[in-house]
Amino acid sequence: MSKKLKGKTCVYCATATATTDDHVFAKEFFLPEDRHYLPKAPACKACNNAKAKFEHYLTAVLPFGGRHPQATANLQSGVPGRLAKNQRLHKALLSSIEPAWLREGTGLYQQTSTVGFDSSELEGLLKFIGRGLAWHHWKLYLRPHDDVSVMLMPDMGSAYFQSLVGSWRNAQRVDENCWPSATSASGPPSPHSPKAKIA
Repeated sequence: MSKKLKGKTCVYCATATATTDDHVFAKEFFLPEDRHYLPKAPACKACNNAKAKFEHYLTAVLPFGGRHPQATANLQSGVPGRLAKNQRLHKALLSSIEPAWLREGTGLYQQTSTVGFDSSELEGLLKFIGRGLAWHHWKLYLRPHDDVSVMLMPDMGSAYFQSLVGSWRNAQRVDENCWPSATSASGPPSPHSPKAKIA
């Protein structure tokens, strides 16, 4: 554990003393060349293990739906090894494959396949990530009874949400890039801290 985080309280439960410095976003979500500057936060063993369970599932499944420039490389380099170590998940994914049609940007449809996905795993991980980012960016501990909500939206819903957030004056919103070209977030400022946002 780094000296910088040693003795801190776990950001995920906000009660136990941290025993490790956790990558808020697991390194396995990224190619080795994109793992620099991933945010870290202090975590206790119990919370780190609970978060890792979500990450093990999602680092094997999410790359199948990736649409970012490194998606294919991430799928090809990371997923086969993860599924080889988790035969139960490998079999479950194989049995969930179904044919589908995907509409391209040109309006043409292309035949593809879908795999089953347990969205509750993503929601669980995103709650940990929300707490971790609140601490990483603003040293803000969310109390155990503070609710961290996650809303998964289709592209149309996401576009609508962005149109609402985009119309807010700068004083009404907080924009934050976690690191270059990886992800960004927007939301209303927290009533407790003008730099923190409610997401």
